This record gives sequence, C-alpha cells and structure tokens, in this order.
Amino acid sequence: MESRILLFAALVVALSLFPVRAHGQSDAEEVSCDDTGGFAVMGDPAATAGASLSVGPGREGAGAVELRFRRVAGVPVVLAQIALLTGLVKLEFDLRSALDAQILVAVEDLDHARFHHVESLAAGTWKRVSLSPADFQLAGDSAVKKEAIDPDRLGIGWGLADLSGVLGAEGENTLSVDSVRIERAPLPEANLPDVVDGKTVEITKSGRHMGDIAIRGGGVLRIAAPRFVLAGNISVEGGTFEVVGTALTLESAFVHQRRIDAAGDSRVALRDVRMVNRFLPSIEVKDGAELDIDGLQAIGQCISTVCGDRARVSVRRANWPGEFMIFPGSHVRIAESNATLLWLGFGENGKGSLALPDGSHVESWRVPAGLGLDVEVASCDSIFWGLMSFPGTDLVIADSHLSTAAITIWSDAEIDGVKNGDATAGDHFRFTDRTLRFERTTVDVWNVYTMASASVTIKNSTLGECWAMGESKLTLLDSTVDGKGGYVMACDRGTYRIEGCRLDCDVVAKDDATLDLSRCELAKDLAASGRARVRKATTTVAGKVECLESAKIEEGK
Repeated sequence: MESRILLFAALVVALSLFPVRAHGQSDAEEVSCDDTGGFAVMGDPAATAGASLSVGPGREGAGAVELRFRRVAGVPVVLAQIALLTGLVKLEFDLRSALDAQILVAVEDLDHARFHHVESLAAGTWKRVSLSPADFQLAGDSAVKKEAIDPDRLGIGWGLADLSGVLGAEGENTLSVDSVRIERAPLPEANLPDVVDGKTVEITKSGRHMGDIAIRGGGVLRIAAPRFVLAGNISVEGGTFEVVGTALTLESAFVHQRRIDAAGDSRVALRDVRMVNRFLPSIEVKDGAELDIDGLQAIGQCISTVCGDRARVSVRRANWPGEFMIFPGSHVRIAESNATLLWLGFGENGKGSLALPDGSHVESWRVPAGLGLDVEVASCDSIFWGLMSFPGTDLVIADSHLSTAAITIWSDAEIDGVKNGDATAGDHFRFTDRTLRFERTTVDVWNVYTMASASVTIKNSTLGECWAMGESKLTLLDSTVDGKGGYVMACDRGTYRIEGCRLDCDVVAKDDATLDLSRCELAKDLAASGRARVRKATTTVAGKVECLESAKIEEGK
C-alpha cells in the first residue's frame, strides 16, 4: 500500500510541473518519441538519483524514449508524459522492458481519483499496448472513490512505473516507450454567435467553433465544457469572456494568429483551465480591462499576455502561464505560480536603479516605488525576468540576472556585434534616446524590435528574437536568430530584409508587411498571412511553408 501511494504521489508531482510541446491538435494525436520533450522522470531521490532519460532505438528504427534506472524496493521511478487526456477514447503506445516486468500505467482525473492498469512484459520484447478508459481500475489507495473513469474528467498526463521493482525485484532496468497515440472523442461544431451583445451564452458541451467572436454591451460568453477548440479571435468590448474547468485550444497555423483582446469595462477570466496550443496565442488587456487567471496549466505553447495601460491582471495557481509584458500604468499581481516570464517595461517612467531577486523562488517582492510599475510577485517559483527598454529610460540594472532584454528602436541606427549571453552587448546599441546600464548583471538573450519609421541595420549579431514593426525598415545581415527569445516577424507595414542569416525559429510575415529572404537557412516554419508579401531567393526552409488569406510567398533569384 505504501509503495503504491509513493508511486501515485510521484506521478501527481510529474503531472503538475512539466510544460511540453504539443504535436498536433487533431482528435487522433501522434506524439513524437524522437526526443524527450514532454517526458519527465519523477520519484523519490533514493530511486531517481541514478536514473537517466534519453532517446534510444525505436521499435521500427525511429527513436524511442528510454528511462534507465536501478530498481529500489518500495520506491517507484515514474516515467511521466504530459498530454491532454480529456475525452480519451484510446491510449496506445509501444512498450519494452529490458527485464521481465509488471508495468503500472497510471492516470488521475480532475477530482483526484486515481486509476491504473498493469501490463506484463517479457524481457527485451516490444509490446503494443492499447488501452481504453474501461481498461483502468480504481487504485485501492485512491482517496476519491469512483466506479469508473469518466473520460471528460481526465486532465493532463499519464505515467509508467516498474511495479516489479517496487515489489522487490532487483537489477538495472531500461523502460522504452515509442509511437504514442492518443485518440480523443471527436468534437462537434458548436456554431457560436459572431456577436454576444447584452446576453449570456454558456457552453457546457465539448465542441469546436470556427470564426471570430465579439462580446459587448454587457454580454457574457462562458465556456464550461470539458474540452473546447476556438479557431478564431475573441474581442471583448464591455463584456465578459469566461473559461471554467475546460481544456481550451486556440487553434492556429502560426504564432500570434489567435488573440483575446479586452478593453474598457471588460473582463477575461480563466479558472482551472488547461491550455493546449501548438502555436503561441496572445491576450491583450488595456484601458481598465481585467484579466483574472486562477488555476491554469499549459500544454505546448503557453500565452503571451500584454498588460497595457490601466490593465488589472491577477494570476494565481498557474503553471507555465507564459509571458507577461507589463507596461507602465498597469497593475499586475502574480502569486502561487511557477515558470513565468515577466517583462518589466521602462520608458520615461524608468529613472533610477533596479535589482531583481533570484527568480528560483520569490516569496514577496514589488517593483520599487518611483519606477512607475505596479507589479507584485508572491510565493512563486521559477520566475524569469525580462526587461523592455523604451526611449526616455534612465535606468541602472544592478546585481541581477535577466533571461531576456528587449530593446525597441525608434530612430535610425546601425548595430554591429550584439551577442546573446553578453551583458556588455548593450554598448553596441549606442543609445541617443535613453540611458541603460548594467552593473554586475547577466543577460542571456537580446531581442530587438524596430518601431515607427526607423531605418535600422543589424549585422554580425546573435539575437533571440527580431521584429520589424510599424513602418520601420530593418536589414539583418550575416547574423543568427536562435529563437531563444521567440521568432522572426515582419508585421504592420514593416519592411524586413534578411540576407546571409541562419534563423533557428519560426519566421512570420503578417498584416501589410514585406519580408525579403536571401541566402538564408530557416530551421523551422515560414508563414505569411493578411496582405503580407514574402520574397525568398536561395533560401532553404526545413519546416512548413504556409500562405494564408491574401498573403503571397514568391520565389526569387
């Protein structure tokens, strides 16, 4: 009994702490085992101390995730995978153990009822495992008692443990997993109204809606279904958008295609939500609008949230909620959360000095008075600090570690030799519109954004993210964008010329932007939307090339 309790305790921890990539949003999801992304090793340190996670030979030659560990009697080692199980119809995977073994397959529902299934494996032999919810039995030590699994009450993740080792078998074992397939119940079309005006629309059944929705006039759109997919944008103008207890997907083809915008007397509330996104969506709150997050877990891409002027943002019990770009005039409180990137924005408000606390654990901290930001962090783990610098800044960052420094450029400039990881790289910007100094401070990643009508050339640099915005003209030469800070984008009416560069990230052109690629290597996807125009010559794209709406992608010489 005690061993089983330890196993499930380790599994629950695994399912609550690890954000992962999603590999598609269809009802039948194939999960890659060619790398260890999305898998985690959990358990008592006595058992996990020598455990390792790697990729080995798969059943049919491709990669398989391998857990190598020493069996310790009474102490389980859990191989957990974070994936959406809500609406589960069938869970299939190839499984192999180097030793004869009884393997426990475990899940836990949203009410904390625990279920398991046991598979017998002969040493060194692959076995295809196919499980429906009916194949699981209630664990004897489950504090919550249920007769059977309700697929709609399943949440995130499942785990494997070598039960033979827990019960006393000895030896070094290797557990291999390959070809994971998760089949979920198909989603019917929900056909929501395009406009919710002065009334309440509540959705309690799983479904999918395609198209934008505007909420106004005191209207309320409430999604309280087990699972829901929105293939459109949400605009809240004097209304309320609520998601409660739902596995929510904002379906998109590229980063930032999907948005939730709230302004004025509006409210967005996410309560006990699992966000399941392949591409990064965005939320923008401004002009007095409110964002209230209480209980959130992201699978795949998280959320990019813009906290604009007079925005009121409260975040509690969030795991991997994403990034928050905090502008002067907003009010932001983050509590009891982890794995969060906080961008602190300083312009004319930023005059003085700032020392940031160690982000591994922040018990209680506020931005010092006088710097024009109302930001409070309490009882949070894994806070990553980012800096946004605008004209008018007169700021010293001292004794701090910045994950990312984002520099907006509003006037003509030539920049040479900015390198990620180099805190002195700020000197290469040669600011004339601000003063920004770093003392005893490290900077992992530099991001650059050209604004307004600036004409900017950047060369011989390594950046995390680089955008051309507004009506700016940006030229990037003989450089690398490694994607550690995001991706490459041309938007608004920006003009972006990239020549002789390696881009290890997604590349996006949208709105009325123009993007020219010459002699470039793109390691991921290229996407164009709106009325954007992309010209590429002598350029390779390793990922997908996607052209949407009225955009054009043309081949040149």
